[in-house]
Amino acid sequence: MRSRPLANLQGRRVVAALGAVAWLLLFVCAAFRHAAFQSTAFDLAIFDQALWQLSRGEGARVSLLGMNIFSDHGAFILYPLSLLYWVVASPYALFALQALSLALGAWPLLLLAEKRGLGKGEAVAAVAIYLCNPVVFSANLFDFHPETLGAPLIPLLFLFAEERKLLRLLLVAAAIMSCKEVLSLTVAAVGVVMALRRRWAPGASLALGGLAWFVLVTQVVMPGIPQGAAPNAFARYGYLGETLSDKLLAIGFKPLEVAAQVPIRSTALYIVSLVIPCFWIFRRQTAVFLLACAPTILLNSLSTLDFQRSLRFQYSLPLIPVFGVMAVELLAKRELLPRWWSSGRAVLFSFAALVVPLVSRNIAAFGLYPVAWAPIGSVEALSRAVALIPPEASVLASSRLLPHLAHRVNLGLIDGEPEALGFGRYVYVVVDKRHSRDAGDLALSRSMESALRSGGSHEVLLDLPDVALFRRVGPQP
Repeated sequence: MRSRPLANLQGRRVVAALGAVAWLLLFVCAAFRHAAFQSTAFDLAIFDQALWQLSRGEGARVSLLGMNIFSDHGAFILYPLSLLYWVVASPYALFALQALSLALGAWPLLLLAEKRGLGKGEAVAAVAIYLCNPVVFSANLFDFHPETLGAPLIPLLFLFAEERKLLRLLLVAAAIMSCKEVLSLTVAAVGVVMALRRRWAPGASLALGGLAWFVLVTQVVMPGIPQGAAPNAFARYGYLGETLSDKLLAIGFKPLEVAAQVPIRSTALYIVSLVIPCFWIFRRQTAVFLLACAPTILLNSLSTLDFQRSLRFQYSLPLIPVFGVMAVELLAKRELLPRWWSSGRAVLFSFAALVVPLVSRNIAAFGLYPVAWAPIGSVEALSRAVALIPPEASVLASSRLLPHLAHRVNLGLIDGEPEALGFGRYVYVVVDKRHSRDAGDLALSRSMESALRSGGSHEVLLDLPDVALFRRVGPQP
């Protein structure tokens, strides 16, 4: 198609403005949530502790996991990412980087739209499919996860395949796969899509490379790390068999038995929730791109954990850039769109699809968590307790306090009875009396407080209605 330089320039300005607003919104929301003690040990404290230790050359063993971070997540991007902690060792730096990565995901879609000859309005409509999707907002809001740095790059794979730039394509694929081992399955699926679209060289490279990387990391690298094991996520598919080959054989040769294990209601609701924000892109002409979505949808549908089938978390993020690519492809074939639909209506609908669930807060696919704003308990009291704990001193605390205390080697989570936790191993213990989202956590906190007051191993350093801080009796290291 003919190039439209003026339209392209205007489109770039609009998308740049949207990206800037998106970055600011995403960063402010994540930072406010953390400041309100709404972030959690799983997973912000885990990655914060790992990056802090890597930046100091102290290895990657995370005390909250009891193992090396790379035996739980094949996220080797953490090595170069730890350089950020040389400059700013703070969760807020992670929030800023994560928000920037997600916002910049609009740019590859714009470049792909220009490549396909789309005008300003059409390009903005395709970008809105991505930027306004609730999954992008929720993935940013729910702590930090390294896959948020890789998934937004997926449209670049399609762009470089179109431009026949194989080296750039392979470099982008390597960057995506370094963010988490499971993303390599999406990369492989994108390769299959390219092969079916007669892009043989990039298609074969991505398909074979993605599968090879997944097998290498999950079956060799992660178990081979000292104290390592197969990815913890494999346990979510334990009913399929013990090993990776067992799981693949079950899916391939016993599909009816496997399908019987899939929770129909939650899976159906999950699929509908994914489709509604961008319903108009699902046409026969874009069906081939759904193959790139297959690994993510399959993994989330087969998981024994319901929260993988929720738009509240990051698990569906690899789908959203692919949806943006589907929008570009459909808009490039203008005659396939219904007459009553326009790019302006597409943008408005995408915006409404983001705002309505966040405002209503009672849609089953979202609920109150992690899209929760108001702090539970007194932020001032919690901040006071955190401030009294010296840097690097060992700490046992609740999930919502640990992200504010992660820069230390010995960090423990109150997730069991005091006898099992062995709180005597920690110099400081913080008991959060009210700041909890369920009765079980509150019961554990009360049990811990009672044991500390009667045990004699720790003295009360701070006692407020919302929080109690205990310090081990005797010489402090």
